[in-house]
Amino acid sequence: MYKTIIMLVLVLITCPRILGTIDVVINTPECVVFASDSRTTRSTTAIASDTYEKIVKVTNYVMAQTAGTAFPGNKNFKTTIQDFRWDYGLSDTSSIPIDSVVKLFVEYCETQKSLGVDYSGFLVAFAGPDSTGDIQYCEYRPPRGTPVYAGVYLVRRQGSRNAIDRLLYGIDQDMEKQINKLVRQFVPDSLQDTIKTELDTLFSKYRVATNVRLWSLQDAIDYAYLLVNSTILIDRMAGGEYVSGQQSVNPRTGGRILLCVVTRDGVEWILPPSYTPQR
Repeated sequence: MYKTIIMLVLVLITCPRILGTIDVVINTPECVVFASDSRTTRSTTAIASDTYEKIVKVTNYVMAQTAGTAFPGNKNFKTTIQDFRWDYGLSDTSSIPIDSVVKLFVEYCETQKSLGVDYSGFLVAFAGPDSTGDIQYCEYRPPRGTPVYAGVYLVRRQGSRNAIDRLLYGIDQDMEKQINKLVRQFVPDSLQDTIKTELDTLFSKYRVATNVRLWSLQDAIDYAYLLVNSTILIDRMAGGEYVSGQQSVNPRTGGRILLCVVTRDGVEWILPPSYTPQR
């Protein structure tokens, strides 16, 4: 009711081993931008890592991003992609289109499942050119999921997305449900549609999202960074309560921000992983 369909795909998942993750995907006609934090947590009070790589290059033309289970088969996401590349003879210079990459990865996951690897709660997104050169974005949730190619007009959410929704729309899912509940309980049936329309008009004033179709490459980069960085900072200032909704927990998001761009010319890191020791 309170969400305008835009060409923005956001993934914010709360799940085992990665108790708070923010993955942002902005899908425009010109490019796909991936951005994410780097934090994984073992519990509400234990941070496992602030340098987990949730965005990994498959080839010079295809990028992959993950949310959900941090260590399927006791391997992190980067090692999973490296093993996938090795098994199928892929390298940085492979010019394989995204639909073929996704098909091979589905096959890889099915093979790994037969060996006992647990992929429950594991989400992988791919971006890259198809056989015609057009940039495509695809999500796949092994082992039983079907790859879904998301067009530039499609909004897709996964898991708990309240923190991002507050930034984008001024309201989150829980707030929306409570408002709808109050309207049903205390507003006469004859006035409910009017009240809902008025509320929608009110909250539309606080929507940050605009027509992504008109954005430049720089606009998409700036906006992706804004969403990830703002969520991390607000969650830190709120003591972990902003994302989790719980008190006395560590911030669920954090660490370094990773950001990359996928265009017809290939993939390019804007904020790459850094292996310089932190002081």
